[in-house]
Amino acid sequence: MRALLGGASRWAATVVVVVLALCLTSGTARAHASLESSSPGAFAVLEQSPTEVRLRFSEAPQAGLSTLKMLDARPREVALGPVEVDPDDSRSITASVPQLPDGLYVVVWSVASADGHRVTGSFA
Repeated sequence: MRALLGGASRWAATVVVVVLALCLTSGTARAHASLESSSPGAFAVLEQSPTEVRLRFSEAPQAGLSTLKMLDARPREVALGPVEVDPDDSRSITASVPQLPDGLYVVVWSVASADGHRVTGSFA
């Protein structure tokens, strides 16, 4: 999310790397919905807190089976708004983001495509 804001401590960066490794090893189905882009992008350094997270996939995710979570460096979950499919782009999901203090954040996502296969991933 607000990938890097200000200076994050070495400890915080280590925690995020561990969380990412755990999330990435959870398995991803091949030849199903894959993440094409995100806003903010992975490893983005932002001057101010983003207002939303937007993820675009290779195919339309099922709205009721899609989740977005954000973790701070502790790692504690940040309360995001509800996950919604973009009415103008059925391959994109969004969630609003509260005002965030400077720090390192990880976005963890999970979607199911039309064939029902769940795909997960994460980025900082």
